[in-house]
Amino acid sequence: MSARRSETHDAAGVGQGAQPAAQGSQKRSPSPERPNILFIMTDQQSWNTLGPLNPAVKTPHLDRLARRGIVFDQAVCQAPMCIPSRYSLTTGLYPSQIGVRNNAQTIQDSREMPYPTLF
Repeated sequence: MSARRSETHDAAGVGQGAQPAAQGSQKRSPSPERPNILFIMTDQQSWNTLGPLNPAVKTPHLDRLARRGIVFDQAVCQAPMCIPSRYSLTTGLYPSQIGVRNNAQTIQDSREMPYPTLF
């Protein structure tokens, strides 16, 4: 049996084995509905360059999202630079805790830095 065929065969077997478990889970009471979260992070973005906060700027799709969701008009950032701020957001740690203090540094082994469990 070729490696490709073996992988397909294995995947089919896994799917069949998971079927009874999925059917059994249908009998449980439904879990409470969780909110959908859409987090948009842009690079080099200022607060006044988005339509929801500046009517002179035309961003119709973001305007629609803002009308239907939540707009944070007051927020803080963990670092005044892009890379430390992004790492802080995605790891849940302060930039000083992960050793990234400027835009030239990176986390050496990102596998040790998981996303916050909320996401």
